Amino acid sequence: MWGYLSMLPAFLAIWAVASIWTVFAIAVANRAVNLTEGIPYISLCGSYPPQSCIFGQLLNIGAVMGNCPSTSPSILPTPPTKGTPAPSSSSPKSWSWPAPLNPSLSHSTTLLLPRVRPGSPAHFPLLPAAWICILRYHQLRDWGVGKWPNQLILWSGLLCALGTSVVGNFQQKNQQATHLTGAFFAFFVGHLYFWLQLLLSWRKKSLPQPGAPWIGPLRLVLCSLCTILMVAMVVLHTWPLRSASAACEWTVAMLLFTLFGLLTVDFSGLDSCTLCLQPSPSLSPLPPASPISLQGQQSQAL
Repeated sequence: MWGYLSMLPAFLAIWAVASIWTVFAIAVANRAVNLTEGIPYISLCGSYPPQSCIFGQLLNIGAVMGNCPSTSPSILPTPPTKGTPAPSSSSPKSWSWPAPLNPSLSHSTTLLLPRVRPGSPAHFPLLPAAWICILRYHQLRDWGVGKWPNQLILWSGLLCALGTSVVGNFQQKNQQATHLTGAFFAFFVGHLYFWLQLLLSWRKKSLPQPGAPWIGPLRLVLCSLCTILMVAMVVLHTWPLRSASAACEWTVAMLLFTLFGLLTVDFSGLDSCTLCLQPSPSLSPLPPASPISLQGQQSQAL
C-alpha cells in the first residue's frame, strides 16, 4: 500500500534535487559562476546573493513541510492491547498503552513522546530528512533491530539532516569552518547512514525486504559509487583539479538523494503514524473539588 508516509522520501528527493539545481541556474544566470572556467562546487553556487538567500529559504520551506501531516491538536486514544486493563471512566484522559508492534499484524508506527501537556497541539518542525530518519528508526525497532545499532543509524541520519541545513545557512565565504563541518555531516555521515542500513540487512537476514529483489543490489551499487566518488572528490580537490572534484560532488549529491528516495519502498508498508502521548505527572489535571469542600470554603469566607 502506498500512503502519504511512503511518499515522504520521494518528496524529499524531488525537493532537494529541484532546490540545488534552481540555485545553480540562478548562479549561472546572474554570472556568479563562470562555466567556461569549469564546473563550480555546490557551495560556490550558493555563496552569493540572491541565490544564497533563495537556497536558505528553500531549506526553511522544507523544514516547515516536514511537519507530521497526521498530527492534530486533539489526543486520540489507542485501543488497549490484550491483557491490559482499560482506563477508568474517572480518568481525565484516555491515554494509550503502547506495545511492541508485530509487523505481520500491523502496518502502523507508534511514536512515544513524553512530557506533553494534554490538549496541546502536537507538531514537529523537522526537516523532511530528519522526519524520515525518525520514522525509519521506529520501523526498524518494530522489526526487532537492537537499540544500539538502531540508534547509531538514527543519529547518523539526523546529523546528515543537520549538516544539510548548516550548509545552506552558513555560506562558505562567510563561515568556512562551519560550512565545511556541515558538508562533512551532509556527505560523509549521510553516506554512512545508508551503509549502516545495508550492513544491518546483510547481518540480519530475517529482516523484511520490501520491494523488488533488485532494490538491495541497487542500494549496494549506489553506496559503492558514493564511496568511490567521495574519495575521488577529496583527492581531486587536493591536486587540485577543482572542476573534476566539483563534478564528483554533484554526482554524490544526486546519489544520496536517490538513496533517500528509495526509502519510499520501505515505507510502502506503513499505513499510518500514531502518536502516543504520555503526560508528565506534574501536568496531570487536579481532581475537581467536592461540593462539601466548596461549602466549607464559602462559610469560612463569610
